[in-house]
Amino acid sequence: MKQYKYLGIKIKIMIFALIISVVPLIIVGVLSFISAYKAVENNIDDYAKNITEQIAINIDNYLDKYNQKIKEIGFSSEIQKNYTQLVEVTNTNEGDIISLMNYRFNIEDSFYNTLISNKNIGTICFYPTSNITPFSAGIQLPSDSYKEDIYYKKLIDESDFVHWEKETSLFKKRFGKSFLTLLYLVKNINYYNDMGVIAMTISLDELTEIYDDNIPKQGILYIINEDGSVISSNDSKSINGYLDKELWEKFIRTTDYECKTIKYRLDGKSMQVAARKLKNNNWYVINALPYKTFMEGTIDTIKIIGVSILLCMLGAVFVTIKISRYISMPITEMKLIMEEIGEGNFDVRVENGYKDEFKELANGFNTMIDEINTLRENEKKVYIEIGKAQFLALQAQINPHFIYNTLDTINWMANMIDADNIALTVTSLANILRFCMDKNLNTTSVANEIDNLSNYIKIQQQRYKNKLDIEIKVDSSLENYKIIKFLLQPLIENSIYHGFERINEDCIIKVYGKLEGEYMIFEVIDNGIGIKDEIINNYKSKIRNDDKNGYGLYNIMQRLELFYGDKSQFLVKSHCGKGTHIIITIPSIGLEDLEWKK
Repeated sequence: MKQYKYLGIKIKIMIFALIISVVPLIIVGVLSFISAYKAVENNIDDYAKNITEQIAINIDNYLDKYNQKIKEIGFSSEIQKNYTQLVEVTNTNEGDIISLMNYRFNIEDSFYNTLISNKNIGTICFYPTSNITPFSAGIQLPSDSYKEDIYYKKLIDESDFVHWEKETSLFKKRFGKSFLTLLYLVKNINYYNDMGVIAMTISLDELTEIYDDNIPKQGILYIINEDGSVISSNDSKSINGYLDKELWEKFIRTTDYECKTIKYRLDGKSMQVAARKLKNNNWYVINALPYKTFMEGTIDTIKIIGVSILLCMLGAVFVTIKISRYISMPITEMKLIMEEIGEGNFDVRVENGYKDEFKELANGFNTMIDEINTLRENEKKVYIEIGKAQFLALQAQINPHFIYNTLDTINWMANMIDADNIALTVTSLANILRFCMDKNLNTTSVANEIDNLSNYIKIQQQRYKNKLDIEIKVDSSLENYKIIKFLLQPLIENSIYHGFERINEDCIIKVYGKLEGEYMIFEVIDNGIGIKDEIINNYKSKIRNDDKNGYGLYNIMQRLELFYGDKSQFLVKSHCGKGTHIIITIPSIGLEDLEWKK
């Protein structure tokens, strides 16, 4: 295997191609032999048991459904109440003909309602133990001599509540399709005396549907009663007949409900026969499956070939995947490295332990990464210097701009001949100049920024007297956080000089500051003339506006972007004649930990 590292890719592919062609042939040969050997041992016993058990369960459910239905009829008030009243009126001769007809109508009407909701029920008859004429609904007519029927007598004499039968003498003549007859002995729920027998005819079609789709080709299913008579079967020759006597004797002793199987020759065919007694009566389900169906050589051969080919294909796919993975592993590794580089990680390297062409490719790739890293470091240094220069240039633009306006204010005040006001103004100006010349050129605490803003406001209030109303509400929790200098003062200056230049009402400016999570939020709100939509759109598209009205705002926006990058937000909301609302959101971390942005 050590020498394998020195082989070329072409040799490696040839070796694996041989493996792909030989291994599937071996697999096909072995599996064909095993399948041919075990084909004769194909076990249909479990299949016969399972399918017979399922059919028996379905038939039990079928029988139980109608058992419950006929019991519901027997316990219904239509029979219990109306029949009892009918008997009482008849015995006492106190009722009129209309009352008698109403009682009969109520009973038979309930029967018709049941027929309407159950399409497989053909007839419902109630045969009273008294001398009252039977009640009926459906296509079969009740027999006049029903009390002589053996099954009627059996239910009355033996108190056998439910009985299923195919042939009875309870009806005058049978009409329509074949059907089963379900008998039920009705007891008076109050006195528990016999009231009569309900006979319900049920179409055999529903019973046939239960097993028709589950019987394999050439399979025969019988439903047998306790006498061996065929109740239903998919073999038309067996209907109305009896099951093979010898076969029947093998299962007649089956008293439990476990499925039994035997091998048996039926009509000259070798069969696997399964039988199971039903739980709802003394019937049996007997299922005969021919061995020939399951052991046809052609089908088995096709299965063997199919399985063998499938396995060979799976083997070929498996080996091919292994080959491609093995050969392409260095390429895949290099691809992953390139994706990491694309995401900004230039510290990765391609490691290759082979001695083939991929080794040379990996070495060249690593050399290229080293050269890129060198270029990136140089470029980063250049961008940092450019960023610092841009920031300081923008910072410097603020100082002379507001100092010029402040001196202009002092000059105006001097003309007003108010020495005290001039002194206060000069003091405030001195504080501002001291703030400008602080050794920390770029940043200051929120507390210092607010003090500087207050000094500037004092100067402006000397000029505008009571016309200028400025409110500052900044949470004390922000005092020790750092921000860039002159973040708020240019906003106040912009509001005073440009927001109120053409209005006569009081000038109101509100400054708010609060901490939300990891961000500080500052808001400046005025009731001035507002900012034109064109200027606001220029801010959003980062186009510098040469109008002095927007100079301070653009400066702040540029400094925020240079210092905080995408961690800051500068939002302007304004409507002409209704004032301006500016919201600044910046990180609440120490600025000394932030890097300059490109």
